[in-house]
Amino acid sequence: MNEQLSGRHEFKVADAGWKTPSTFGKASGNFSYTFDGDHTVRLGFDTGQPRLTVGARTFANPVARAVTDPVALSLRVDSRALLHKAPFGAVPAGTRVDYSVAALPGVDRLTLVIEKRRLEGNQKVLDYTKVARLPMQRVVARERELERFTAHHVYANKAVYGHWFEAVIAGNTFVLQNNPDPVFWTREKGSGGVAAVNDHPPAASRIRRFRQTVFDPAFTVPAWAPDIVYYVVIPDRFRNGNPRNDPRPGVSRYHQHTVEKHADWNARPFRLDSGDSSDSHFNNDFFGGDLAGLIQQLDYIKSLGANTIYMTPVFKAASNHKYDTADYRHIDPEFGSNADFTRVTREAASRGMRVIAATRLNHTGTELLYFNRYGNHGTEGAFQGGRIQLKLALGWLVPLRQQANRSQPAVQGLAGLARPA
Repeated sequence: MNEQLSGRHEFKVADAGWKTPSTFGKASGNFSYTFDGDHTVRLGFDTGQPRLTVGARTFANPVARAVTDPVALSLRVDSRALLHKAPFGAVPAGTRVDYSVAALPGVDRLTLVIEKRRLEGNQKVLDYTKVARLPMQRVVARERELERFTAHHVYANKAVYGHWFEAVIAGNTFVLQNNPDPVFWTREKGSGGVAAVNDHPPAASRIRRFRQTVFDPAFTVPAWAPDIVYYVVIPDRFRNGNPRNDPRPGVSRYHQHTVEKHADWNARPFRLDSGDSSDSHFNNDFFGGDLAGLIQQLDYIKSLGANTIYMTPVFKAASNHKYDTADYRHIDPEFGSNADFTRVTREAASRGMRVIAATRLNHTGTELLYFNRYGNHGTEGAFQGGRIQLKLALGWLVPLRQQANRSQPAVQGLAGLARPA
């Protein structure tokens, strides 16, 4: 494959579904390479073993075929221009959106295709279902010898939709689709703007849709939200206000291993295979920052003009970033206690500041007390010892659902105490 990149990038190589047998990376993590323009990344097999090479761009896709038809090349849509799509941006359910395509004379048929994205799982899931195929009407008047085709669609329900255009010219079928720009953290490509013209691919899954967000018109944001000035805090890296709760190497657990603690607050985070003498695990090096340190600096944060503190997750978890939640009921003891969190919200509110604590309810860590993969909780889990305990796996759904539906102390503090008086 060809990539046009600059700077250092980490990556793995996989098929579109990220299936384990066809996903390749280093044993200790991702590949890394410093790019400086066009490159060809090639995965080959040497005596049955995968081998990755990166070099100057040499690959020519034998399947790809350049579009040469002048009428097809004249097709133009710009998703950011009101002439081609109005209104711009996300719209409330029930909104009519008007579309327009310009082209030289010679287009036999132009169709607007509306699809709905399947919102399930993480960004590995990429699936659309057809909603409508709308014949576009040719406008008689010509502008600078270009014909114009129009269609509209009323988006009745909230969802994430995709749309693209199908053109038939001289018996050949083309797609007018989103551009091939990569979008961070998703399999989907296309950054919007001027559309690209290509031959219709054999599989519809290869089409790059323009995305359209449709939201509930009854949804409103808090009145104070437009005035937010955020100060973002990663608690472990912010300030150590209470050394007594620091992670302790040899005592504190990270999965079935121990943790690392930086002696120098200004040191760089450890990085595997970098020669920094760290161990062979990701995300288990700590600096010792905590909620007590955040409280100590609230006046400083306010003096900067911030009125809202956004904290990365603070619930109990194994890693330094805490996105791998193990127990939503408790603040991680390396950050403090539930009472410390309540104190943060009260102290912030007394200064006219709000607190938002990030929570990732759509994913957890394998150390979640209901999984308990590494046996670090007192109860048996549905993935105890790395093996699925089927009876427990079915049973843990009930307490987890109950836990999500009732207010926990830390969450209650966030909802009830984060607002200034």
